[in-house]
Amino acid sequence: MGISIGVVGCGRFAPGFIRLFRDHPMVDRVALCDIEPERVKENLKTFELTEGYDSLEEVCSSDLDAVVIMTQPWLHAPQAIQAMEAGKHVWSAVPLTMLPSGDEVLDWCDKVIETSRRTGMHYFLAETSYYYPAAMYCRRRAAEGAFGEFTYAEGKYTHDYRNPQSHLVDIAKHRWGDNWDMSKSGATPMHYPTHSISGFLSVMNTHVTKVACLGYEYPNDEWFRKDTIFENPFCNEIALLRLNNGVVARFAEFRRDGSWCYEGFEQLCGTEGGFYELGEGNGKWATKHEKELKPVTVDEMRDPLPPEVLEAFEKSAGNTGSVYGGHQGSHAYLVHEFVDALATGRPPAITAWESVRYLAPGIMAHKSAMKDGEWLEVPDWGDAPK
Repeated sequence: MGISIGVVGCGRFAPGFIRLFRDHPMVDRVALCDIEPERVKENLKTFELTEGYDSLEEVCSSDLDAVVIMTQPWLHAPQAIQAMEAGKHVWSAVPLTMLPSGDEVLDWCDKVIETSRRTGMHYFLAETSYYYPAAMYCRRRAAEGAFGEFTYAEGKYTHDYRNPQSHLVDIAKHRWGDNWDMSKSGATPMHYPTHSISGFLSVMNTHVTKVACLGYEYPNDEWFRKDTIFENPFCNEIALLRLNNGVVARFAEFRRDGSWCYEGFEQLCGTEGGFYELGEGNGKWATKHEKELKPVTVDEMRDPLPPEVLEAFEKSAGNTGSVYGGHQGSHAYLVHEFVDALATGRPPAITAWESVRYLAPGIMAHKSAMKDGEWLEVPDWGDAPK
Protein backbone atom coordinates (compact mmCIF):
# COMPACT_ATOMS: atom_id res chain seq x y z
CA MET A 1 0.00 0.00 0.00
CA GLY A 2 1.30 3.47 -0.93
CA ILE A 3 1.90 6.62 1.11
CA SER A 4 -1.02 8.88 2.03
CA ILE A 5 -0.47 12.64 2.17
CA GLY A 6 -2.52 15.52 3.56
CA VAL A 7 -1.67 18.91 2.05
CA VAL A 8 -2.47 21.68 4.53
CA GLY A 9 -2.69 25.12 2.95
CA CYS A 10 -3.95 25.45 -0.63
CA GLY A 11 -2.72 28.95 -1.47
CA ARG A 12 -0.74 29.96 -4.54
CA PHE A 13 2.37 27.98 -3.57
CA ALA A 14 0.53 24.67 -3.22
CA PRO A 15 -0.79 23.63 -6.68
CA GLY A 16 2.58 22.64 -8.15
CA PHE A 17 3.26 20.37 -5.20
CA ILE A 18 -0.24 18.91 -5.15
CA ARG A 19 0.31 17.67 -8.72
CA LEU A 20 3.69 16.14 -7.89
CA PHE A 21 2.49 14.36 -4.74
CA ARG A 22 -0.60 13.11 -6.57
CA ASP A 23 1.44 11.65 -9.42
CA HIS A 24 4.32 10.14 -7.47
CA PRO A 25 4.21 6.34 -8.04
CA MET A 26 4.59 5.61 -4.31
CA VAL A 27 1.67 7.87 -3.28
CA ASP A 28 -1.82 6.44 -3.57
CA ARG A 29 -3.84 9.05 -1.68
CA VAL A 30 -3.72 12.85 -1.42
CA ALA A 31 -6.10 14.91 0.70
CA LEU A 32 -6.39 18.71 0.77
CA CYS A 33 -7.03 21.06 3.67
CA ASP A 34 -7.53 24.80 4.00
CA ILE A 35 -9.46 27.09 6.34
CA GLU A 36 -11.08 28.55 3.20
CA PRO A 37 -13.43 25.81 1.90
CA GLU A 38 -13.54 27.27 -1.60
CA ARG A 39 -9.81 26.73 -2.01
CA VAL A 40 -10.21 23.08 -1.11
CA LYS A 41 -13.16 22.67 -3.46
CA GLU A 42 -11.38 24.38 -6.35
CA ASN A 43 -8.17 22.35 -5.99
CA LEU A 44 -10.00 19.07 -5.51
CA LYS A 45 -11.69 19.71 -8.83
CA THR A 46 -8.52 20.88 -10.58
CA PHE A 47 -6.49 17.85 -9.52
CA GLU A 48 -9.33 15.34 -9.67
CA LEU A 49 -9.11 14.49 -5.97
CA THR A 50 -11.96 13.70 -3.60
CA GLU A 51 -10.75 13.98 0.00
CA GLY A 52 -10.97 17.40 1.66
CA TYR A 53 -10.69 18.76 5.22
CA ASP A 54 -11.48 22.08 6.88
CA SER A 55 -8.83 22.07 9.61
CA LEU A 56 -5.47 20.68 10.65
CA GLU A 57 -7.24 19.05 13.59
CA GLU A 58 -9.31 16.97 11.16
CA VAL A 59 -6.20 15.98 9.22
CA CYS A 60 -4.43 14.98 12.43
CA SER A 61 -7.43 12.81 13.41
CA SER A 62 -7.40 11.02 10.04
CA ASP A 63 -5.44 7.91 9.07
CA LEU A 64 -3.14 9.84 6.71
CA ASP A 65 0.56 8.99 6.97
CA ALA A 66 2.00 12.47 6.59
CA VAL A 67 1.18 16.17 6.56
CA VAL A 68 2.52 18.69 4.05
CA ILE A 69 2.46 22.17 5.61
CA MET A 70 2.18 25.12 3.21
CA THR A 71 0.53 27.68 5.46
CA GLN A 72 1.78 31.07 6.64
CA PRO A 73 5.44 30.91 7.79
CA TRP A 74 4.77 31.79 11.43
CA LEU A 75 2.47 28.75 11.62
CA HIS A 76 4.97 26.20 10.30
CA ALA A 77 6.63 25.17 13.57
CA PRO A 78 3.53 24.90 15.79
CA GLN A 79 1.61 23.06 13.09
CA ALA A 80 4.52 20.69 12.49
CA ILE A 81 4.61 19.91 16.19
CA GLN A 82 0.84 19.36 16.28
CA ALA A 83 1.09 16.94 13.37
CA MET A 84 4.03 15.00 14.81
CA GLU A 85 2.26 14.73 18.17
CA ALA A 86 -0.65 13.15 16.26
CA GLY A 87 1.66 10.53 14.74
CA LYS A 88 2.12 12.17 11.34
CA HIS A 89 5.39 12.67 9.50
CA VAL A 90 5.87 16.27 8.38
CA TRP A 91 7.00 17.96 5.16
CA SER A 92 7.23 21.70 5.88
CA ALA A 93 7.64 24.64 3.53
CA VAL A 94 10.47 26.99 4.49
CA PRO A 95 11.38 28.45 6.83
CA LEU A 96 10.95 26.33 9.97
CA THR A 97 9.25 29.44 11.32
CA MET A 98 9.43 33.21 10.80
CA LEU A 99 8.85 35.54 13.73
CA PRO A 100 10.00 39.02 14.76
CA SER A 101 11.90 37.68 17.79
CA GLY A 102 15.06 35.73 17.07
CA ASP A 103 14.99 34.22 20.56
CA GLU A 104 11.48 32.90 19.92
CA VAL A 105 12.63 31.38 16.63
CA LEU A 106 15.43 29.54 18.44
CA ASP A 107 12.92 28.29 21.01
CA TRP A 108 10.80 26.82 18.21
CA CYS A 109 13.90 25.17 16.73
CA ASP A 110 14.38 23.44 20.06
CA LYS A 111 10.71 22.40 20.27
CA VAL A 112 10.63 20.95 16.74
CA ILE A 113 13.76 18.88 17.38
CA GLU A 114 12.51 17.68 20.77
CA THR A 115 9.16 16.65 19.28
CA SER A 116 10.74 14.79 16.36
CA ARG A 117 13.10 12.97 18.74
CA ARG A 118 10.39 12.05 21.26
CA THR A 119 7.68 10.99 18.80
CA GLY A 120 9.95 9.31 16.26
CA MET A 121 8.15 11.21 13.50
CA HIS A 122 10.23 12.54 10.61
CA TYR A 123 10.39 16.29 10.00
CA PHE A 124 11.53 17.33 6.52
CA LEU A 125 12.28 20.95 5.60
CA ALA A 126 11.43 21.57 1.95
CA GLU A 127 14.37 23.87 1.29
CA THR A 128 14.39 24.49 -2.45
CA SER A 129 18.04 25.51 -2.81
CA TYR A 130 19.17 22.15 -1.41
CA TYR A 131 17.96 20.66 -4.71
CA TYR A 132 19.08 23.39 -7.07
CA PRO A 133 21.13 21.88 -9.91
CA ALA A 134 24.32 23.56 -8.64
CA ALA A 135 23.96 22.05 -5.17
CA MET A 136 23.28 18.55 -6.53
CA TYR A 137 26.25 18.76 -8.87
CA CYS A 138 28.62 19.99 -6.17
CA ARG A 139 27.54 17.27 -3.72
CA ARG A 140 28.46 14.68 -6.36
CA ARG A 141 31.83 16.33 -7.08
CA ALA A 142 32.54 16.59 -3.36
CA ALA A 143 31.81 12.87 -2.93
CA GLU A 144 34.41 12.21 -5.65
CA GLY A 145 36.97 14.36 -3.82
CA ALA A 146 37.16 16.77 -6.77
CA PHE A 147 37.26 19.87 -4.57
CA GLY A 148 40.17 18.62 -2.48
CA GLU A 149 40.06 20.42 0.87
CA PHE A 150 37.36 23.09 1.00
CA THR A 151 38.67 26.62 1.50
CA TYR A 152 35.84 29.12 0.93
CA ALA A 153 32.12 29.39 0.14
CA GLU A 154 29.84 32.26 -0.77
CA GLY A 155 26.07 32.48 -1.08
CA LYS A 156 23.34 35.06 -1.19
CA TYR A 157 19.66 35.74 -1.57
CA THR A 158 18.96 38.98 -3.42
CA HIS A 159 15.25 39.75 -3.60
CA ASP A 160 14.34 43.40 -3.85
CA TYR A 161 11.27 44.00 -1.74
CA ARG A 162 9.51 45.53 -4.75
CA ASN A 163 10.67 42.97 -7.31
CA PRO A 164 7.93 42.90 -10.01
CA GLN A 165 8.00 39.09 -10.29
CA SER A 166 7.63 38.46 -6.55
CA HIS A 167 6.59 41.62 -4.77
CA LEU A 168 7.37 41.21 -1.05
CA VAL A 169 5.13 44.16 -0.14
CA ASP A 170 2.16 42.48 -1.80
CA ILE A 171 3.06 39.15 -0.20
CA ALA A 172 3.20 40.73 3.27
CA LYS A 173 -0.17 42.41 2.79
CA HIS A 174 -1.69 39.16 1.51
CA ARG A 175 -0.35 37.17 4.46
CA TRP A 176 -1.74 39.56 7.06
CA GLY A 177 -5.06 40.10 5.29
CA ASP A 178 -7.40 42.39 7.23
CA ASN A 179 -4.80 42.66 10.01
CA TRP A 180 -2.29 44.40 7.75
CA ASP A 181 -0.84 47.79 8.64
CA MET A 182 2.60 49.38 8.24
CA SER A 183 3.68 48.29 11.71
CA LYS A 184 4.11 44.82 10.17
CA SER A 185 6.46 45.89 7.35
CA GLY A 186 10.15 45.13 7.04
CA ALA A 187 10.70 41.46 7.90
CA THR A 188 14.30 40.89 9.02
CA PRO A 189 16.38 39.67 6.03
CA MET A 190 18.62 37.40 8.10
CA HIS A 191 15.62 35.61 9.59
CA TYR A 192 15.26 33.85 6.22
CA PRO A 193 18.81 32.61 5.46
CA THR A 194 18.04 29.11 4.25
CA HIS A 195 18.25 29.83 0.50
CA SER A 196 21.71 31.37 0.94
CA ILE A 197 23.50 28.79 3.07
CA SER A 198 21.85 25.39 2.77
CA GLY A 199 23.53 24.64 -0.56
CA PHE A 200 27.15 25.08 0.43
CA LEU A 201 26.62 23.68 3.95
CA SER A 202 25.08 20.52 2.46
CA VAL A 203 27.95 20.09 0.01
CA MET A 204 30.57 20.35 2.75
CA ASN A 205 28.43 18.43 5.27
CA THR A 206 29.25 20.99 7.94
CA HIS A 207 27.58 23.68 10.05
CA VAL A 208 28.21 27.23 11.27
CA THR A 209 29.93 27.77 14.61
CA LYS A 210 30.46 31.56 14.71
CA VAL A 211 29.07 34.55 12.86
CA ALA A 212 29.72 38.28 12.52
CA CYS A 213 27.33 40.46 10.53
CA LEU A 214 26.87 44.04 9.41
CA GLY A 215 23.70 45.66 8.09
CA TYR A 216 22.96 48.48 5.67
CA GLU A 217 20.35 51.12 6.55
CA TYR A 218 18.69 52.83 3.61
CA PRO A 219 18.23 56.55 4.41
CA ASN A 220 14.69 57.38 5.59
CA ASP A 221 13.53 53.85 4.79
CA GLU A 222 9.73 53.54 4.83
CA TRP A 223 9.74 49.72 4.89
CA PHE A 224 12.62 48.57 7.11
CA ARG A 225 12.31 50.57 10.33
CA LYS A 226 12.88 50.16 14.07
CA ASP A 227 9.28 51.12 14.88
CA THR A 228 7.77 47.96 13.35
CA ILE A 229 7.12 44.62 15.06
CA PHE A 230 10.48 43.46 13.66
CA GLU A 231 12.41 46.41 15.14
CA ASN A 232 14.78 45.98 12.22
CA PRO A 233 16.46 48.95 10.45
CA PHE A 234 18.40 46.88 7.90
CA CYS A 235 17.30 46.21 4.32
CA ASN A 236 20.56 44.38 3.51
CA GLU A 237 22.73 42.24 5.79
CA ILE A 238 26.09 40.55 5.10
CA ALA A 239 27.62 37.90 7.36
CA LEU A 240 31.03 36.30 7.74
CA LEU A 241 30.96 32.72 9.00
CA ARG A 242 33.31 30.28 10.66
CA LEU A 243 32.30 26.71 9.80
CA ASN A 244 32.84 23.56 11.80
CA ASN A 245 35.30 22.27 9.18
CA GLY A 246 37.50 25.38 9.55
CA VAL A 247 36.30 27.06 6.34
CA VAL A 248 35.50 30.76 6.26
CA ALA A 249 32.32 31.59 4.32
CA ARG A 250 30.22 34.63 3.52
CA PHE A 251 26.56 35.07 2.77
CA ALA A 252 24.28 38.01 2.11
CA GLU A 253 20.57 38.71 2.41
CA PHE A 254 19.58 41.73 0.27
CA ARG A 255 16.05 43.17 0.11
CA ARG A 256 17.06 46.39 -1.68
CA ASP A 257 18.92 45.41 -4.84
CA GLY A 258 18.48 46.65 -8.37
CA SER A 259 19.72 43.46 -10.04
CA TRP A 260 17.83 40.22 -10.67
CA CYS A 261 16.42 38.03 -7.94
CA TYR A 262 18.97 35.35 -7.06
CA GLU A 263 19.16 32.65 -4.41
CA GLY A 264 21.77 29.99 -3.77
CA PHE A 265 25.54 29.78 -3.51
CA GLU A 266 27.69 31.66 -5.98
CA GLN A 267 30.96 29.88 -5.46
CA LEU A 268 32.54 27.02 -3.58
CA CYS A 269 36.31 26.72 -3.57
CA GLY A 270 38.72 23.95 -2.73
CA THR A 271 42.41 23.17 -3.03
CA GLU A 272 41.86 21.09 -6.19
CA GLY A 273 38.76 22.57 -7.82
CA GLY A 274 35.95 25.06 -7.52
CA PHE A 275 32.43 25.75 -8.75
CA TYR A 276 31.01 29.11 -9.80
CA GLU A 277 27.35 29.78 -10.51
CA LEU A 278 26.91 32.74 -12.84
CA GLY A 279 23.14 32.97 -12.79
CA GLU A 280 20.42 30.32 -12.86
CA GLY A 281 21.44 27.36 -15.02
CA ASN A 282 24.88 28.76 -15.81
CA GLY A 283 27.48 26.89 -13.80
CA LYS A 284 31.20 26.55 -14.37
CA TRP A 285 33.71 24.12 -12.91
CA ALA A 286 37.30 25.26 -12.42
CA THR A 287 40.51 23.39 -11.65
CA LYS A 288 44.10 24.50 -11.40
CA HIS A 289 45.01 21.72 -13.82
CA GLU A 290 43.11 23.35 -16.69
CA LYS A 291 43.39 26.90 -18.02
CA GLU A 292 39.70 27.44 -18.85
CA LEU A 293 36.51 27.22 -16.85
CA LYS A 294 34.34 24.30 -17.92
CA PRO A 295 30.65 25.17 -18.50
CA VAL A 296 28.21 22.75 -16.89
CA THR A 297 24.62 22.53 -18.14
CA VAL A 298 21.53 22.17 -15.95
CA ASP A 299 20.96 18.63 -17.24
CA GLU A 300 24.54 17.71 -16.33
CA MET A 301 24.13 19.20 -12.86
CA ARG A 302 20.83 17.53 -11.89
CA ASP A 303 20.72 14.20 -10.10
CA PRO A 304 18.70 11.62 -12.03
CA LEU A 305 15.26 10.85 -10.68
CA PRO A 306 14.19 7.19 -10.74
CA PRO A 307 12.86 6.46 -14.27
CA GLU A 308 9.35 5.58 -13.07
CA VAL A 309 9.13 8.82 -11.05
CA LEU A 310 10.37 10.98 -13.92
CA GLU A 311 7.98 9.25 -16.32
CA ALA A 312 5.03 9.92 -14.02
CA PHE A 313 5.94 13.59 -13.65
CA GLU A 314 6.49 13.97 -17.40
CA LYS A 315 3.10 12.46 -18.14
CA SER A 316 1.22 14.82 -15.84
CA ALA A 317 3.20 17.89 -16.87
CA GLY A 318 2.12 17.43 -20.48
CA ASN A 319 3.22 20.35 -22.63
CA THR A 320 3.54 22.81 -19.74
CA GLY A 321 7.30 22.35 -19.56
CA SER A 322 7.20 22.06 -15.75
CA VAL A 323 8.30 18.43 -15.34
CA TYR A 324 10.50 19.28 -12.37
CA GLY A 325 8.36 22.09 -11.01
CA GLY A 326 9.47 25.53 -9.86
CA HIS A 327 12.50 26.99 -8.08
CA GLN A 328 15.07 25.70 -10.57
CA GLY A 329 13.30 22.36 -10.78
CA SER A 330 13.71 21.57 -7.10
CA HIS A 331 10.03 20.80 -6.43
CA ALA A 332 10.15 17.32 -7.94
CA TYR A 333 13.14 16.40 -5.80
CA LEU A 334 11.56 17.76 -2.61
CA VAL A 335 8.51 15.59 -3.20
CA HIS A 336 10.46 12.48 -4.16
CA GLU A 337 12.93 12.71 -1.27
CA PHE A 338 10.16 12.86 1.33
CA VAL A 339 8.04 10.11 -0.23
CA ASP A 340 11.00 7.80 -0.79
CA ALA A 341 12.21 8.32 2.79
CA LEU A 342 8.81 7.35 4.18
CA ALA A 343 8.46 4.38 1.82
CA THR A 344 11.90 2.99 2.69
CA GLY A 345 11.85 3.84 6.39
CA ARG A 346 14.89 6.14 6.38
CA PRO A 347 15.32 9.71 7.63
CA PRO A 348 14.83 12.35 4.89
CA ALA A 349 17.79 14.41 3.73
CA ILE A 350 16.82 17.58 5.61
CA THR A 351 15.82 16.48 9.10
CA ALA A 352 14.82 18.76 11.96
CA TRP A 353 18.47 18.75 13.07
CA GLU A 354 19.70 19.79 9.64
CA SER A 355 16.95 22.38 9.18
CA VAL A 356 17.93 24.35 12.30
CA ARG A 357 21.51 24.46 11.01
CA TYR A 358 20.13 26.38 8.03
CA LEU A 359 18.18 28.82 10.22
CA ALA A 360 20.08 29.50 13.45
CA PRO A 361 23.08 31.18 11.72
CA GLY A 362 20.77 33.85 10.30
CA ILE A 363 19.16 34.49 13.67
CA MET A 364 22.55 35.00 15.29
CA ALA A 365 23.77 37.02 12.31
CA HIS A 366 21.04 39.58 12.83
CA LYS A 367 21.84 39.73 16.55
CA SER A 368 25.44 40.45 15.52
CA ALA A 369 24.37 43.19 13.09
CA MET A 370 22.40 44.87 15.87
CA LYS A 371 25.67 44.81 17.87
CA ASP A 372 27.70 46.36 15.02
CA GLY A 373 29.32 43.16 13.88
CA GLU A 374 30.20 41.45 17.15
CA TRP A 375 31.27 37.79 16.75
CA LEU A 376 28.63 35.47 18.21
CA GLU A 377 28.46 31.73 18.79
CA VAL A 378 25.80 29.86 16.80
CA PRO A 379 23.81 27.27 18.80
CA ASP A 380 23.83 23.73 17.47
CA TRP A 381 21.61 20.79 18.38
CA GLY A 382 23.98 18.10 17.09
CA ASP A 383 23.41 15.48 14.42
CA ALA A 384 20.16 13.65 13.79
CA PRO A 385 19.82 10.30 15.56
CA LYS A 386 20.90 7.36 13.43
